[in-house]
Amino acid sequence: MPSLKPEAPNKSQCHPWQWALVLVVLTGVAVLMQWLNAAYSADIGADPDEPAHAVTSLMMRDYLASGMWKGVHPMKFAQDYYDHFPKVALGHYPPAFYGVAGLWLLPAASKTALMALIGLLAGGLGTLTAALGLRSGLDRGSSLLVGFWLVLLPVTQKQSMLVMSDLLLVIGCLSATWLWARFLVGPTVGRGLLFGVVAAFAILVKGSAMALALVPVISIVVLKRWSLLKRWSFWLAPLPVVLTALPWTLLTMEITKEGMLDQSVSSYFPEAFKYYAEASVYTFGWVLLLVATIGVGRWIYDVLKCRSAGPLAVSMLGFAVALVGLYLVSPTGLSARYLLPLAPLLVISAAHGWWVRRADASPNPYRYLAIIVVMKLSIGTVDRGPVKVASGFGTVASRLLDSGPPGKVLVISDARGEGGLVAELAFRSTDRLEHPWTVVRGSKFMSKSDWIGRGYQAAFASAEEFRTAAQQEGIAWVVEDTGVPEGYVQRHHQQLAEWSATWSPAFETQAEKQWVAGKHALKLFHLPSITKP
Repeated sequence: MPSLKPEAPNKSQCHPWQWALVLVVLTGVAVLMQWLNAAYSADIGADPDEPAHAVTSLMMRDYLASGMWKGVHPMKFAQDYYDHFPKVALGHYPPAFYGVAGLWLLPAASKTALMALIGLLAGGLGTLTAALGLRSGLDRGSSLLVGFWLVLLPVTQKQSMLVMSDLLLVIGCLSATWLWARFLVGPTVGRGLLFGVVAAFAILVKGSAMALALVPVISIVVLKRWSLLKRWSFWLAPLPVVLTALPWTLLTMEITKEGMLDQSVSSYFPEAFKYYAEASVYTFGWVLLLVATIGVGRWIYDVLKCRSAGPLAVSMLGFAVALVGLYLVSPTGLSARYLLPLAPLLVISAAHGWWVRRADASPNPYRYLAIIVVMKLSIGTVDRGPVKVASGFGTVASRLLDSGPPGKVLVISDARGEGGLVAELAFRSTDRLEHPWTVVRGSKFMSKSDWIGRGYQAAFASAEEFRTAAQQEGIAWVVEDTGVPEGYVQRHHQQLAEWSATWSPAFETQAEKQWVAGKHALKLFHLPSITKP
């Protein structure tokens, strides 16, 4: 990778208004991809984590708009909100994404507005990738193509379909990495603290940003900048993290442990290595991985030959190494979407293949054509997967809202279905703070387990026990999902199917969910008419 320093003069640099135009264009492309992928028409619930992120964002918005001005303690507000809409994830996840989303939703608390924020984040990530490409030594045209490439990547499109914190995480991590590279060029106290502030923000978006802690270590070792250890600016840089992100991490450690796999590092490492080796191929495709390897190889060649290595290149590759290392030793679960932070680094490295010259080289349309061809091949050889599929729960939520006064509704589904009804009912309720509905999750009411389902036991042995408990709980409605995937069907799903066989549904509609073939029924039962003696 070229060794151009971030602050080096570059006649191809863009002015701020040009970057603003790039942001508008790339956000437009991202929103178009969202629309083509049905992100605006689908229900919330295509991913098990999506409802939690959406409902917590809505809760933050409602607190900022109402609870805060009424002097309600934030913990009490959150607990009351969870009692009605039990998909609040604050504590399991850090607060930064929800703070951003809550502020964004203040003018309009709608799913459309929330998806528009995700589209803006995708466009922002594409713009940041283009800017990093320009700073790494690409010319202006190649950098713009890199930004488009990032937005159009299947892994980016998949995350743009969902209300998740991953896009903001990558923006935070890459921004912090860039700021660290600037600190290496001019190690002032201001630059060090700015790096610390952005790194703290990224960690408060998602804990995997802790990988940023290794970026200074790796860059100092590679660049042999031992003199930095004698500067106050270096030791002050992590102060914002120590004052903000670290206390939050320690405070919520017991909660986040519930989401960790019960595996030792020695047993988790080979499993994670095999998974991510395979996932990287079907997530990015062999074309992008191969060409990006060539670009990285140029940088490694510079290092081995004792040539100058740019701080930005070293910092970016250091972050990639640190992040992969974290994934391989931290038993937080396996998911291909965790590879998203590597996407900007891969497309920038790929653009630095053997055909691309430095930024100060004379214009050459053939290198743009080469990038477009590789971009097309890299996208075309990866299965994008289905568009966003989640429907039915919004229809049931609307039916409930039209049925009369708010009540309690029990939903029996998988994690996506339960969360889908919670999120849809919360977003569709215009009076959710004064007269809220209450959703009771079947996985909590009809079974017992920890946060990720370990130690599962059915709560009721008979229909009589279930009816008695439902009456005591004051449950007025039951929503049964017949589309739970076979591998997720548990004893309480089977029990309800047996008990409801003789019930007459008050409403029935079709439902679809991501990765579940075919259409399945959602049945709404009015429980008092069924459970009367």
